[in-house]
Amino acid sequence: MGFCYTKEMISDLDWKDKKMKKKSLIYVLSFLIPVAYMIVFFAHLQIWPGGPYTVLIYDLKYQYASMYASLRYLGSSHSSFWYNTFGSLGSSAVGNYAYYLGNPLLFLAAAFPLSKLPDVLYFLSLLKIGACGLTFSVFLMHAYPDRRKPVVIVLLSVCYALMSYNLMYLMSLMWMDGVILLPLILLGIERILKDRSPFLFFISFLLSFLLNYYITFMSACFTVLYFFWRFVCLEKKKAVYVVRAFCAGILSIGISLPILLPTIAGLLSGRLKEDADGGITVFEMPLLKVLGQFFSSHYDTLGNDGLPSLFCGTGALLLFLCFFFCRKIALKKRFFALGIFVFYIVGFCFEPLYMALHGFRLPNCFPGRFSYVICFFVLVLAYEAYPEVSSFLRSRSQQASGLLVIWILFTAIELFLNGNVFMTGLNNDLHYANRREYDSLIERTQEALSHIPEDDSFYRIGKNYAYSYEDSFLFGYNGISYFSSSYHLNVMNLFGDLGLAQNYNMMSDNGLTPVTESLFGVKYYLSYYVDIPGLDQLFTGKTLKLYENPDALGLGYAVSDEARESALALPEDPFEAQNEVLGDYLDQDSKVFVPVDFTEEVRFEPPFETEEEADLILRESVITFTARDDNPVWLYFAYEAPKAIEREDEERIPYYIGKLSINGEGNVKFMEEYCPFAVCLGTFTPREEVRIVAAGTKEFGDAMVVSFDREAYSAAISRLQQAQFSPDVIEGGHYAGNVTMPEDSDLLVTLPYEDDFRITVDGSEVSYGSYRDALLLIPVPAGDHRVEITYVPPGVKAGTVISVMCLIIAAMWLSFFGRVGVKRKERIEA
Repeated sequence: MGFCYTKEMISDLDWKDKKMKKKSLIYVLSFLIPVAYMIVFFAHLQIWPGGPYTVLIYDLKYQYASMYASLRYLGSSHSSFWYNTFGSLGSSAVGNYAYYLGNPLLFLAAAFPLSKLPDVLYFLSLLKIGACGLTFSVFLMHAYPDRRKPVVIVLLSVCYALMSYNLMYLMSLMWMDGVILLPLILLGIERILKDRSPFLFFISFLLSFLLNYYITFMSACFTVLYFFWRFVCLEKKKAVYVVRAFCAGILSIGISLPILLPTIAGLLSGRLKEDADGGITVFEMPLLKVLGQFFSSHYDTLGNDGLPSLFCGTGALLLFLCFFFCRKIALKKRFFALGIFVFYIVGFCFEPLYMALHGFRLPNCFPGRFSYVICFFVLVLAYEAYPEVSSFLRSRSQQASGLLVIWILFTAIELFLNGNVFMTGLNNDLHYANRREYDSLIERTQEALSHIPEDDSFYRIGKNYAYSYEDSFLFGYNGISYFSSSYHLNVMNLFGDLGLAQNYNMMSDNGLTPVTESLFGVKYYLSYYVDIPGLDQLFTGKTLKLYENPDALGLGYAVSDEARESALALPEDPFEAQNEVLGDYLDQDSKVFVPVDFTEEVRFEPPFETEEEADLILRESVITFTARDDNPVWLYFAYEAPKAIEREDEERIPYYIGKLSINGEGNVKFMEEYCPFAVCLGTFTPREEVRIVAAGTKEFGDAMVVSFDREAYSAAISRLQQAQFSPDVIEGGHYAGNVTMPEDSDLLVTLPYEDDFRITVDGSEVSYGSYRDALLLIPVPAGDHRVEITYVPPGVKAGTVISVMCLIIAAMWLSFFGRVGVKRKERIEA
């Protein structure tokens, strides 16, 4: 059977083909032009695949990259989708996936060797910048089908992709998903208001929630305002539009609940449980300074005192201002648009609103995280104003068409200059990571770890250096250090009380002592250059040494009933706190750390030669004591709230960690940011006079000096080694093994306490308690027993039931719209 085409049909096909090619060209240019800009920006900083510098900077270096790398270990004995023990003794992994790891493209980081991770992130950065331009062009093409201006669409799409917000926060790749999806979410709103299917809004809003719930909250706030702005401007308002948008939004959230509920539970145990620092003030940012951020090349810091990044093109800003004077645009449309803009500007200046727009929690650094929605709004209103402004100019001058060419050239140059300013500013402020340093880290750490003997037991690895806050995630081993918005506040507090560096939601290996190493199962230790006394050396490389701790305890061990009855508070002296913890476990006084008599003189004259360095010193402390024996001596400085250093020139103080010298030698670190931690000063000959000089730019309190009693320590650890729980089944969130209890007592397991474990002893489920609300305590009777511990994420069961119900309802509801759409199309064609 053949097909016959009339001239009209062929002409129609040619027209559709040309139209499709024109659309494709708009999309391709909107994607590729921003990518080309970013390649140039990166190249200016010597960043390219295999280049001397990498895209790793700030949190991307210290936190995100390691988390992306951890995806390669998903399904290993240490990591599952629900739980992992890479840091902070262990934690629910759902919150990290919901906040940091939701985008499936991040699994590309697991598909390549660790040495190629910076290059993978380089290409992902380019892809996300290009995708911003692409989705914005899709929005303009379909939200305004009757007044398409191809050149203007491409120009504004490039402005959206290269706005200062994207350049400043590109390191937070997970937030970029919200910027990419916002135009699609709002295009879905436009379709609803045109009596079309809510499918696009439903699917884009759902996808945004699944990729990153945090930034989606900010998109959702703007979406509500955008919907009602567009709704009140409709000639024919239908309540059904509100119902459709509301139902689509609720169903999207409902389907996301298996991830959202465990995430919220995790935040309630950590970030949301912690009191906000300093309370709430009224004013956040000066109004004039906020408005100044709409102009080009206004780079500001990412710190808490920084300003939002609002620039998206001067030409677009002028058109945005013209929007409010276009008489052909309905007055109420202009009035409500102005209301939305003022609302967000006030949101920067009025702290309660600023906090609410950030999910009811003041952000730590990265100010104005919702700024992208304002940039979107400015660019959309600029596009709406363009036809009126263009028509007005053409009526006044025959040369008006040349203004578009001038706008294009000016914007191209302006975006280039602004991009260079921001990228150079970030580099000067935070520094893009050196490739050689990263490659050296990977090579030498993997070499050292390869010398760990085959060991099927559960153990942790400690270290006295750090490339990132989460090196253990990068290399896939159980560690101590951790930095995440999903954390256990009680575990953080316990570690801080025991002398480890702990600040805000950051935990470090710094401050581990023989006691804490053994109690928390730190069996292997990586040391940067320094010899570690008391541990067995397994390997010596160019810079790293690997040690084994023969006293490391298993995942669990029997402790006395005193542990269950312990008060939450520990002494402020971390050494006395460790003595008390051992006393709780053994039900006897423990004096592993013995106070040393010393004198301390607080001085402020710095031990530096130049005046420039002298200006940086905030405190100097000189400590002297006489060694009693050859036991190791430990030092800790009490925590003091940080104080600002006032300087007349108001220059930023270079980052400097407090360090100390011992008898005039060495340069030992004793503080990390604002956090002091326990430091081993070494061993000395009996009656040796010791002089310690400590100085730093951060405030620190009075010193505590103790001697480590090896014999008392050995006796205490020997008792705890008598009944250990060493699981023979180790899977992410599931641990099972045998234990022999000498008497009815508690089994302490060094996993963070949560209400969400299912624990059985010989197959029978038991209730369990906690040690100081931080660690698991499981009652086990005397004799041989099989203990199983399984983590069950809170809210997953209920969330899954609701999610399935919402999914079924959504499928039926959207299929109805699909049938209605087909019938409508058939009527039109008929």
